[in-house]
Amino acid sequence: MAQGIREDRPGFYGDFFKQFYGVGVLSHPVKPETLEWTRAMAMQASLKATLDCAKSFSTTDFLPDLRAFEVPTLIIHGTGDKTVPIEAAGKAAHAGIPGSTLLEYSGAPHGLIVTEKARLTRDLLEFLAR
Repeated sequence: MAQGIREDRPGFYGDFFKQFYGVGVLSHPVKPETLEWTRAMAMQASLKATLDCAKSFSTTDFLPDLRAFEVPTLIIHGTGDKTVPIEAAGKAAHAGIPGSTLLEYSGAPHGLIVTEKARLTRDLLEFLAR
């Protein structure tokens, strides 16, 4: 990831955000404008901050901290997430946070805040109402 960002940052983001939103040969859950908007936003971050962030999220283990959660916790994760697979994150967080609720969105990518906007809004409001 770091090498791709260093060598061709705009090109890396172009490919990365297609995966982030689940864009493929047959799947187009977001418009090209959404991909370009996301790429343009990412390009505004400093190179150092971007590389530091990538290093941090790929090397920091937060699992031991999860036991400290004392508030109702909703975890929403797409089963089609190739950026951060559900087994490594969503299911691990659910197992580590006592009493948490895990909602799995079948086939949804990492960018489900865009691709599953209506369902996500409904599920968040429902959880907050409880």
